Amino acid sequence: MPRFIDVVVQAHAALPDGFVGRWKAAGEPAPIDRVWYEPDDGPDGDYGVQGAWRDGRRTPAQQVRIDDSAAGVSLLVLGGDWGLRLQLDGCPEKAEPYLIVAPED
Repeated sequence: MPRFIDVVVQAHAALPDGFVGRWKAAGEPAPIDRVWYEPDDGPDGDYGVQGAWRDGRRTPAQQVRIDDSAAGVSLLVLGGDWGLRLQLDGCPEKAEPYLIVAPED
């Protein structure tokens, strides 16, 4: 029986629309602390990533392989109930509800 990963991010100041999504898992979750990120407003780079929570906690983000019908197998990066926080040295912190990135082979 397939296993699914649900991402539910509550709306808040950094992500006013919130987010709800579901993907078919193709592996087990594992912690991740860095991810290649290409934000619309730049700069691209190797960002530190953490899960953000409504109560202010930061925890390790999680990665899980997913079946992505458009790209084959991809990595879903997810965080807490307030999504992800991404940090690149010298740049303002960025918020995302989740990321889908190419797996490192």
